Amino acid sequence: MKKLLLSPLVFIAMGSVAVGLTGCSADEPVEQNEEITVVEEETGEPQAEPEPVSYDVSSLTGIKFPENSNPLLVGPALSAKIDNFALARPQSGLNSADIVVVERVESGLTRFVATWHSSIPEEIGPIRSIRPMDPNIVSPYGGIMAYSGGQDRFMDPMMATELYNATEDTEVGKETMFRKQGTGRPYEHTLYVRAGVLVSQHGDLPAPPEQFVFADLEAEETPSVDAGMTFNQFQVNYKEATSAWLMGNAEYSFNELGIELPTGETATHSALLRSQGETALIDALTETQVRTKNVIVMETELDFSAKDPAYGSIPETVLVNASGRAWVFADNKYLEITWSKEGRTDPIQFSLLNGDPLVLTPGPTWIEYLDSYSATLEIDGELVP
Repeated sequence: MKKLLLSPLVFIAMGSVAVGLTGCSADEPVEQNEEITVVEEETGEPQAEPEPVSYDVSSLTGIKFPENSNPLLVGPALSAKIDNFALARPQSGLNSADIVVVERVESGLTRFVATWHSSIPEEIGPIRSIRPMDPNIVSPYGGIMAYSGGQDRFMDPMMATELYNATEDTEVGKETMFRKQGTGRPYEHTLYVRAGVLVSQHGDLPAPPEQFVFADLEAEETPSVDAGMTFNQFQVNYKEATSAWLMGNAEYSFNELGIELPTGETATHSALLRSQGETALIDALTETQVRTKNVIVMETELDFSAKDPAYGSIPETVLVNASGRAWVFADNKYLEITWSKEGRTDPIQFSLLNGDPLVLTPGPTWIEYLDSYSATLEIDGELVP
């Protein structure tokens, strides 16, 4: 409720009127030129300042979660070697991954090294065998590496890392891996991981450190790609496979500021949509097209020194003590950048051409290893030299 208070000017004005009246006859008009000022006084309770919201930030995606709302963030990362042969599609769990690396393997085909941390799906797969570059890819994340097995010369370096190696042999009787029946696929494309079970059995392993620099969109920080050139689609042409990406929209569990929404809520915003050649790549768990917020294409060298009597050369992507050109794509913009990596456990460093660190949009990131031996990059139909 508001009270009306008379200011001192009101009383002065009334006093002047009274004096004038005593000095005038009843026939003389009285001039009243003084203004009456009314002052309103608020008597309601003062509004309390809103409590600041505290967040836990995902080390692999930069997404903000309300404090203590996601217990996975203090647990280990789970990486896995995901099959990408035609008979292995659609794969399970790719839309839940924080980071996915596309690597070239023998015969010019590609496989994925996917890593989950902020979200763990019920199952992931199908998984396949290790390759020589895999220890250098996953060692910076730590945690768990799941794969079917492999040749001793490739498994030994992986076993020598700090990660827990989950293979079909080590996981017998642990309810963490299984062969999916009734898929109609050949046997080698049927091995899956019960991801939540596997992670829960290794909660003593540390959480992964940060791998990228992310913009704090809530604080109006700007991703580096905002200064780049516009595009609609691009593709990486490997010797026997094509990774195609088209700008579109997709539903996410976080909003456009990179803040996780309440359970069950989603928001639609820009995303890069993945196809394998001309066919949309689908996540079998969500039955939706695979999508991501950021794609980084790294120009890399291949080492063909490993030979196999059945498959010929086994290519290894050279990562340690290496560097090269790269491109980052997000939100209809792309930018040429550089990459470098020192030791096996060191994360890849991404930098702008002026040397400043690359700042990404919060969200999942895919990395394509574009081998300079046979792969090419096309942006909106134009070949990048």
